[in-house]
Amino acid sequence: MKKDIENPKDYIVKRSRELFIQGFHCSQAVFLATSEVFDFDEKEILPVIRSLAPFGGGMGSTGNVCGALSGAIAVFGFIWGKKQPKDRDQRPMWKFSYKMVKKFEKITEQYGGIECKKIVNINWANRDEIKTFRSGKDGKRNRCLDVIEKTSLFVFDLLEKELKK
Repeated sequence: MKKDIENPKDYIVKRSRELFIQGFHCSQAVFLATSEVFDFDEKEILPVIRSLAPFGGGMGSTGNVCGALSGAIAVFGFIWGKKQPKDRDQRPMWKFSYKMVKKFEKITEQYGGIECKKIVNINWANRDEIKTFRSGKDGKRNRCLDVIEKTSLFVFDLLEKELKK
């Protein structure tokens, strides 16, 4: 864990929110905030951040699975995923990915499910709806912030326990 962060639990929540507000997609905000707290190598994470871009708007702006979940699971793959075809993925990757999906179902239950289109209830192909969403005038952006914050916090809780071992 990064040593100069006074309260990492608060930091990850605030930072993921801040990154989303600044313009990163939910997947990128969750991954990047986590990478800062756990001090991932900056050169290694930049390609990951770029690779997470198309998960905005629910996988290619289709409204499917929320990118916050994709960004969270990408964290586990980044830490424990195999790097060569003959390697084996490490067990924590599967264990925490499963736990994250189950927790995400609970986090998003109030919005109707894990799909972006259910959480924010907009058509990502409609420019006017996107413009309204980005302005925050309809309040739907707050739903994303809620989901991003809770997802980042759960990722932190899982990693803090595991990486202290």
